[in-house]
Amino acid sequence: MTIQWILKLFRDPVHGFIELGDAEVQIVDTPLFQRLRRIRQLGFSHLVYHGAEHSRFGHSLGALHIADRVLSTLIDTPSYTCDDRQREDLQNARNVIRMAALLHDIGHTPFSHSLEFVCSSDGTETSHEDYSAIIVENYNQIASVLEDKLCVSPRKVGALIRGIGPPLQKDIIVGYLGVDRIDYLLRDSYYCGVKYGIFDYHRILATLRVAKMRKNEETVETIAVDREKGIHALEEYVLSRYWMYQQVYHHKTKCCFEAMIEYIFNNYKMAQEKLGYPSCDEVSSNPELLLKYDDHHFLKILKEISNEIPLANNILFRKPYKVVFDSIKIEREKQAEIFKELGIMEKENRLAPRNVDPHKVLKKEVQLQIIDEEQGFIPIAEKINGYWELQDASNYSIIIRQLIESLGNTCRIYIFADPSIADEVQRYIKRELGIESY
Repeated sequence: MTIQWILKLFRDPVHGFIELGDAEVQIVDTPLFQRLRRIRQLGFSHLVYHGAEHSRFGHSLGALHIADRVLSTLIDTPSYTCDDRQREDLQNARNVIRMAALLHDIGHTPFSHSLEFVCSSDGTETSHEDYSAIIVENYNQIASVLEDKLCVSPRKVGALIRGIGPPLQKDIIVGYLGVDRIDYLLRDSYYCGVKYGIFDYHRILATLRVAKMRKNEETVETIAVDREKGIHALEEYVLSRYWMYQQVYHHKTKCCFEAMIEYIFNNYKMAQEKLGYPSCDEVSSNPELLLKYDDHHFLKILKEISNEIPLANNILFRKPYKVVFDSIKIEREKQAEIFKELGIMEKENRLAPRNVDPHKVLKKEVQLQIIDEEQGFIPIAEKINGYWELQDASNYSIIIRQLIESLGNTCRIYIFADPSIADEVQRYIKRELGIESY
């Protein structure tokens, strides 16, 4: 079943008008979806780029809009995008894919990825996708609309959000050219006031193809741009991802505040008890437990613990530590050895001189995600013997090839120190690592 008429238009600064039908509006109007209005998309990035006050609500609508565009390209256009069997499968799963796009972030923590670690505070490897799937499957106000109005199984939507299901459907949501990534690059760039995330996404959407490749003795289907028609738009997309990670997602000040918040909630029982973030099992029994967990609630907790935990004031009043080490400045050939030594130093509590309080020196490790983590390369579609086959884009683009080759280790490590001891700590780290300068 496909929505045939429009009930509401949402005016979006990135995509113009986003069209929603009656059933979708009912989902958007539920309290748990409205909670996304109170969760910042970029966590602590607003402390760097003051315009970055946008929410998970707008991103969720944007992901649905992009999903509609992708499905329109693959299903409603001439047969060169995919074969008849693929088109029929996508048509049958159309609303499952659309609802997974709309609901993929409904289980996000306050401050989004900056606080995602609290999902695993009980020792389990849990992500916001797990919470999102649990809400979709157990929150009656959403599950009933999916079943009764859209003839969609909540469990199928939940599985797709978790990354379980047909590879093609999964890739449309969270793959290398998935709707999640396309929207957040454009949206984050717009609200941060930077141009790094701008790319010709219209060309990418228009040149999407369903391509196949052999993997573990099986044929896997995914989406990729037509090598002949879309390679330059793909190059622009890859560069946009690189620039946004370097300039926005891994900005030193944002990463510093993330390191602070991780230290507070990993080392102070008072903070953990005040937050009391519910487990997946608890949310499964009562999804509305998450209603109060938004940015406002989290900031209230920081204020309540700030007298006993002064580090909370650094976040509340924007007082970042200074960078005393940044691995991006280390020569590529030396990075692996330096990373190994830093790991030993951290394990032995030697990241700072012994007379320094542990909370005054913090480490943050981030990953630069440029290639397709699942495929191991950046995918592109090439027509061979009448069939679209998945290829490594670096074999066709010198820009992509040289970018990947120049990156080396995609891990980046920061060490931050309280400004009052920053020079002392920096000298100590240089001495311990045997580096003169970086």
